[in-house]
Amino acid sequence: MTRREPAQADIAQDNFLSGLRAWVELATPEERGSRVKVMLRMIEAKQNRSAELSLDGLGLSSIPEQIGDLDALTSLNLNHNLLTTVHARIGDLAALKTLHISYNPQLNMITEEISNLAALTDLHIFHNQLITIPEGIVSLPNLKRLDLRGNNQLNPSPALIDKLSELETRGCVVKYPDQISIEVRADRARLRLQQTSRTLFLGSYDPNSKLSRLNPEIMDEVIKFTNTHPLSEEEKRLVQETAKKDVKQTKMYKKYLKNDQGAADQELANAPSSTVKVAESNSVSGYKGTNKPSER
Repeated sequence: MTRREPAQADIAQDNFLSGLRAWVELATPEERGSRVKVMLRMIEAKQNRSAELSLDGLGLSSIPEQIGDLDALTSLNLNHNLLTTVHARIGDLAALKTLHISYNPQLNMITEEISNLAALTDLHIFHNQLITIPEGIVSLPNLKRLDLRGNNQLNPSPALIDKLSELETRGCVVKYPDQISIEVRADRARLRLQQTSRTLFLGSYDPNSKLSRLNPEIMDEVIKFTNTHPLSEEEKRLVQETAKKDVKQTKMYKKYLKNDQGAADQELANAPSSTVKVAESNSVSGYKGTNKPSER
């Protein structure tokens, strides 16, 4: 009788089990019981191809790399542990939609591989000690909710605020830690506006405009700023150059200068949604199509 060669699946299963056992053997006596529970839950999840796995409240200092083998998971809960890091293989969970890694008081960094979770919609990483977040989080295409509350060590740097603002403009709801207040974010938005010569999208006409999806409180601050800070001559020149790139933009621009609201609205209505609409002055910057711009 010919000896049967072990199937690839059998080998993978053996590696999965032996890896988990080795991880349990490395435990301190205090943590051994919790690691045994994790091993049993992960074996069950793999056998049943479970969509959900909760390792909440087990006092874990680490999770095994075999977590990446649970490719059917759509929800993973690692709350209320003592994690100092999260294994990079978490990035192999291609189906994962919801990830909870909150209330881990020693966790100051999230692995960059989390940026591989293209299906992720909800990321809850609040009340940790994060000092930064992975750069690639901004690129997660389906992320709808990001909760960062209680990460009091997170540095409110301009780069971080820009990163989170970009997420918001894509429709993601971001919950900020206290040190990144509305005032801090509004200040950064105003500075970015100045750095781009205060050329605005008229968000009320283009629902895809990034400006139209800013936090309303920040939007109010930006509009207030543009209404009280007229454009410099150099900024006017840059705005005019932008407007002249397209015939439709040029027509709109000239009609705004003439304060011809009806004609300007018609041009805007006929313009493609991707067309950038620019404002030449502080009065037009705040113009939303409901009131005629003030006379110069």
